[in-house]
Amino acid sequence: MQEIKVGLAGLGHVGSAAVKILQANRSNFSRRLGSSISLSWVCDRHPGKKLKNLSLPKSVKVTTNYRDLIEDPRVDVLIELMGGVADARRAVLGALQAGKHVITANKRLLSQHWDEIFRAAERHRKLVYFEASVAGAIPILQAVQNSLAANEIQEVLGILNGTTNYILTRMIHDRMSFDAALRRAQELGFAEKDPTLDLNGSDTVHKLSILASLVTGLRVPPGRIHREGIAGIDLNDVLFAGGELGRTVRLLGILRLQRRGGKNFYEARVHPALIEQKHPLASVHDEYNAVLLKTSYAGDQMFYGKGAGAEPAASAVLGDLFMLAKAITAQKSANSNRMIWSGHGAAEIIPMAELECEFFLKFFAKDMPGILSRITGVLGRHGISISQIYQKFDKHPAGVPIVFVTHSAKEAAVQKAVAAITRLPHVASKSVCLRML
Repeated sequence: MQEIKVGLAGLGHVGSAAVKILQANRSNFSRRLGSSISLSWVCDRHPGKKLKNLSLPKSVKVTTNYRDLIEDPRVDVLIELMGGVADARRAVLGALQAGKHVITANKRLLSQHWDEIFRAAERHRKLVYFEASVAGAIPILQAVQNSLAANEIQEVLGILNGTTNYILTRMIHDRMSFDAALRRAQELGFAEKDPTLDLNGSDTVHKLSILASLVTGLRVPPGRIHREGIAGIDLNDVLFAGGELGRTVRLLGILRLQRRGGKNFYEARVHPALIEQKHPLASVHDEYNAVLLKTSYAGDQMFYGKGAGAEPAASAVLGDLFMLAKAITAQKSANSNRMIWSGHGAAEIIPMAELECEFFLKFFAKDMPGILSRITGVLGRHGISISQIYQKFDKHPAGVPIVFVTHSAKEAAVQKAVAAITRLPHVASKSVCLRML
């Protein structure tokens, strides 16, 4: 029986869970593969306390230096779960150069160094698997690469961050303030001590970059994806949207195909959006993730599952290991990476200013005659048609809230109008602008 030796770098929550699952399922893997998978090395900067809970066999070597895994010629696969970018990049590229296949869950690494990694994989004829980098335990990347390969994917709508979805759920269902919901998420381990990358949308951008690069067959770098987070979401707006508009707020990663003159162009954006309560993504709560795909032949496809937590992510890592072991046993070459990386350059991204949709706008003004007409006048001069006006909010320190729901309007026009309105006398500089889907 062929033996496939694995070195795992990073014994954090996901790495430790992956070790436990691998040790518990070795015999099952062997039975299904016809080859055995054995853990040869584990690496961590501070392995001491973590090892006590893993009950590793004596045959597994322990190190604090990932280079030991790379330099061991008997290691076939490096599982990179170190986090960060700089050391992870060196470990992944070093492993490929040393003739090892790679599994990683590192979305920041992949989104920022996509071309470099897959160019190295092709040069050294090795495979890179990365299912756990997007949407936790949901097998969305395998579906895009394989099950839906006959389809053109025309739209991707994704809730790709469990932390922000948990916070928004608590605001909607428990009427918690943003800060209280964040504290609860941290207490339960759904949010990091420093949750900045989750809250400002960066984590979702990294995941959308990976998913979009697979969907398009072209590079969609994170710097080309419009990004807004949820830190400005107010409980009053969440409750108003649900009660008056029949909508709920979700942080979405969006990729949309548009054809112009026979060429493919794409919207690529991450931001909070107000979606109808009957929308499939409105029923995705707590730390769960979901991805809704619009395809050319298979119709709409919904993928749903846990997007946060050590065991869901570790499950995806071990799924990759199983698939990779099958490829090694079948002696597949790095040409398999061609479905992932074409080397054909970057996708054409439509500027955010050209987006058209309905908007939720809220301004704060002094309660005095003529203010409403001044605001509507600015909207009119920018070609923005009003669908609904609401003045039912309680008074706010910044002034009386006035809410507008617009008909479909261009992003550029709306942003110019909002800037002009907040410069009006007796109108506060604070405003709210949410897109409606």
